[in-house]
Amino acid sequence: APPGSGRRVDPTEVVRLYDGGFSIRAVADELNASYGAVQKIVATHTTARPRGRPRTGGAVGGPR
Repeated sequence: APPGSGRRVDPTEVVRLYDGGFSIRAVADELNASYGAVQKIVATHTTARPRGRPRTGGAVGGPR
């Protein structure tokens, strides 16, 4: 079968990674899923964060 055909993305895993701080793109890469599939799951299963980097103040990249 061609890549991506019928492959189900586990919403639980998507939410776990996304809520853990992964971006939608990073979650998609991690789970070998499409950006669109991950975005859809995030929109329906958890609260999407505002786009862009969090504004933490201080040095670029935030606190370590």
